[in-house]
Amino acid sequence: MKIAEERNLNRRLQLKKLLEISKEHAVQRKSPFYTLRASHKRVNVIANFFRKAYREDSKVAFRSVIMPTEIFFAMDMVPVCLEAVSAMLAGSGLSPYALNVAEQHHYSRDICSFARCTLGAAIDNFLPTPDFLACTSYYCDDAGKLFYILSKMYGKEYYLLDIPYDYKAEESVAYLAKQIGEMTKLLEKSLGEKLDQEKLSETIRLANEARDYFVKVNDLRTNIPAPISGGEAIDYAALLAFTWGSKEMVDVCKMLYEDVREKVEENNRLKKTSTRPRILWRHLRPYYNDSLIEYIEKDLGCDIVFEEINFIHWEDMDPRKPFESIARKLILNSPVGPVEHWMKDSFSLLGKYKVNGVISFTHWGCRQLSSTNQIFKDELEKRGIPMLEIGGDCIDGRDYSFQQLKTRLQAFIEIVGGKK
Repeated sequence: MKIAEERNLNRRLQLKKLLEISKEHAVQRKSPFYTLRASHKRVNVIANFFRKAYREDSKVAFRSVIMPTEIFFAMDMVPVCLEAVSAMLAGSGLSPYALNVAEQHHYSRDICSFARCTLGAAIDNFLPTPDFLACTSYYCDDAGKLFYILSKMYGKEYYLLDIPYDYKAEESVAYLAKQIGEMTKLLEKSLGEKLDQEKLSETIRLANEARDYFVKVNDLRTNIPAPISGGEAIDYAALLAFTWGSKEMVDVCKMLYEDVREKVEENNRLKKTSTRPRILWRHLRPYYNDSLIEYIEKDLGCDIVFEEINFIHWEDMDPRKPFESIARKLILNSPVGPVEHWMKDSFSLLGKYKVNGVISFTHWGCRQLSSTNQIFKDELEKRGIPMLEIGGDCIDGRDYSFQQLKTRLQAFIEIVGGKK
């Protein structure tokens, strides 16, 4: 009881600290992209999950970006994706504060800003105290080190899921499923309660239902003109990071499908067409500033027709084989395994979305992902599709200079327009 009381007191103090910092440092921003009902609902859903993590009676799991959420929802937990939290802090203007705290505690700026931002927030004690921490070995090495540090900081159990390189082998799926079972046992021990298999089956069913709606949305996005802007669509990556297996996820995806379908039907009814260049977006975006994507779509007259981060790479899961299904979903993630796996998934999008050019936003800290850029660029050129690599940072905007990007973007779009 004493530990629980201490945790609850910490969460009250942590929320109070967050509100105090927000009052002093937060920046009010209105996104130029959010035009759909589903986008506003998505923002409210994520905000509500984050607020719930500060409640005294909540069970909170810190998780990395591709760590599956279904088991946590089946255990009635709030799965907090730390990368998504960093993006939220950047979007509200709080990331400079958190980054400075981390750097004052000797965490170098050479470390990925997603990790540094999280560390600063944890050090300054305005993240909700977790009950459990879980991380995967993909995408990055920083995540494993970050979660280890946080587990020591909070004195909580931490589990690292080791994702095998061979994504095709059934032995790899079995190896990963076994680890998910081991993690579940450790989670049960930490919480002092058993996983309800019926609840787990229900979360799998909900995840499948949300997936099916999202696949329909992705199919609708092949229409010309583009029924949703890339600036609006790319932020659904945050939803993918937070909420698979929840009823809220289903509601948002269903509403998104209805919104996009209505837009396609309207365009068809009005017989609208478009000759705008069509862009495939790789990786994420700067979360502290909307000028980059806004300039591409509004000023340069391009459509970001799809983003790799929203690609659904897995089939419906089997509720009768939950651990195996979750393992298969996890291991099929595009960057897992050899670069050819990733390229196959990426290149499947080129024809589907009638892509004229590719823009890769190279987040400075994602060295393991950006290391493949030249390979992608060379292969795209063989297909007659130009690619522009933009160096930057998703979270740390202190060195951001949009003016330096404008000339390169203008020249690239001229090339893309000529390739149509």
